[in-house]
Amino acid sequence: MEAIFGVTSQVAALVAGAFFFGGLIKGIIGIALPIITFGILSSLMSVPTVLGYMAIPIVITNLIQTLQAGNPSIPAKRFWPVILFLVAGILISARLVVEFDPSILYGIIGIAVVVFCSLSLLQPNLYLPPAYEKPMGVVVGALGGFLGGISTIWGPPITMYLVALRLDKDEMIRSIGLIWLCASIPMISAFVVYDILNEQTWRMSAAATFPAIIGFYLGAWIRQFISQYAFRRSVLIFLIVIGLNLLRKSIF
Repeated sequence: MEAIFGVTSQVAALVAGAFFFGGLIKGIIGIALPIITFGILSSLMSVPTVLGYMAIPIVITNLIQTLQAGNPSIPAKRFWPVILFLVAGILISARLVVEFDPSILYGIIGIAVVVFCSLSLLQPNLYLPPAYEKPMGVVVGALGGFLGGISTIWGPPITMYLVALRLDKDEMIRSIGLIWLCASIPMISAFVVYDILNEQTWRMSAAATFPAIIGFYLGAWIRQFISQYAFRRSVLIFLIVIGLNLLRKSIF
């Protein structure tokens, strides 16, 4: 039986469930919607289709996250080097998506993420001093932009950077929302140019936004009952899972 968006009702239900779960985890720790939805859906449908479905929910949930967490001008003033070099990196490297083998970069980033986050769990005193904040912001922004341009995955290096700054959970949620929102704008533009967000995918993408938002608000409600310590550990553990997945993708 065909659903209204040109897929079976079973597929539509799976898409809704994937985006609800992705939104739930994003509401709790601020990240993970693209990783979760891509991981669930990419084994069942083509990568361009999954990316097209992800486009609108990513933008809307990041917008809500930014506005919900307070004044976005505060992280904008602090993290403008990250945002500037992230967006520039995405725009520059997007043209390499059909030429560059991302497996090498997946491996490098995966190892770095696993090592850093494991050390942070074992040695929670790891800290990036204020004197290095802006120079490292340039580095992680450019690295995240390059990785995002060729794979749409820009989060791990920037999230590690924010963890090393020891932001409290609300400040981290707000900063991630703004940075991710700024990065998603060139991503959406690239999706339109490369016909990933098209007549076949935009309707499902718009529909998938609703379960993602519901999941996000539920996750944000749960987050208020989580301590700063538990929040930090949750982010680090999830990053380790992402890093291991990147290593898997670099090998297989």
